[in-house]
Amino acid sequence: MAASLTDRDLRRQTEVVQELLSPLEHDSVPAWGQQVVSALSEFLRSGRALLFLPTRGGIHAFASGVPAEPFREAVRATSPGANHFYDPALDRTMAAIRRRGLGAWSTPMIPEVSGIELERQPFYHEVLRPLGMAHLLALGAPSPGGGILSVGYDDPSERPFGDRTLAAFDTLRPAFRAGVRSFERFRQRAGALRHVLSDSELGLLVVGPDGEILWTNSRLDGLLEEDPAGSDLMARLLRVARAARRSRIPGRKAARPEPVRKPRDRIRTEWDTYRLAAGFLPPGTAHRDWAVVVAVRPGRIALPTVRELQEFEGLTERQAEVARLLARGLSNRQIAARLDVSPNTARHLAQTVLEKLRLHSRKALGLRLLERARRWRSG
Repeated sequence: MAASLTDRDLRRQTEVVQELLSPLEHDSVPAWGQQVVSALSEFLRSGRALLFLPTRGGIHAFASGVPAEPFREAVRATSPGANHFYDPALDRTMAAIRRRGLGAWSTPMIPEVSGIELERQPFYHEVLRPLGMAHLLALGAPSPGGGILSVGYDDPSERPFGDRTLAAFDTLRPAFRAGVRSFERFRQRAGALRHVLSDSELGLLVVGPDGEILWTNSRLDGLLEEDPAGSDLMARLLRVARAARRSRIPGRKAARPEPVRKPRDRIRTEWDTYRLAAGFLPPGTAHRDWAVVVAVRPGRIALPTVRELQEFEGLTERQAEVARLLARGLSNRQIAARLDVSPNTARHLAQTVLEKLRLHSRKALGLRLLERARRWRSG
């Protein structure tokens, strides 16, 4: 028997719509996903709700009332944004649903749509039925990796609106698809930004509105690794970023971020002097809110990376690590402490590196590595 939506049901429906449309209003994707499934459980009076979202090389899976892991393990990533089930029968079922253009479906519809008896599949007996989701209602986005929103009941009699429950669920489809599109755009922008910034010759630190580290590029990671005072350097960079946000952050309604400040800050350590500049990334790029980006330019040429020394000098990974430490002027005892080996082992490794590169002193090694860095990075 079908039941009508009460005023309370309509309020809960509105709450789900608002959550679906606000992925960028939450501090993180998990926070948004959990709010969506919690609100959906309240609206459709099911203690079991799921949300799947595509990622690059996997999925986000959020659940209310059931563990997400069994569902996450059932999905494999075949390409960015295209996720498929390990069970071929489930994959064929989803393909048939997409071909039919169904935006909303339930488990009783599957045999007619795909010709597959879901009740005969391992996934049904190993996951759905034990978790009380034998009767499943679902919404899907158009693409293979576009996301799925679902609720489950142990028995059809548990549906709050009887045969009209799927229709009530389907009213959420426009908001669901709009939310998934917003999530996808944010993920693509953030990925593109990181790809561009990762190749920068400057060390880059991106800090969120609460002072949290959102991202560092490999250049900054290398600078922090080279400088013996790397941890102190990072702490000072964070103070610069947080001070920049407090003093210069634009209003949330600003049309565009303020330009990058002229380099005026310097940080000196015993290893190097770094010039700094700070700017802002607008909402929806690195974070839902404004973020601060700090650019770091070292005074000296950075040493070759471990990977470069392996590729161009033929050193092993451990030998490359030792070569970089020797070039920085560390003693055998300091190298031993850094690598957690004995001083004798450190001395043997240092001698092996010098012999392999046909050099006679640590000073010559430092000069050679700096010369190599100039040549490799200019060519």
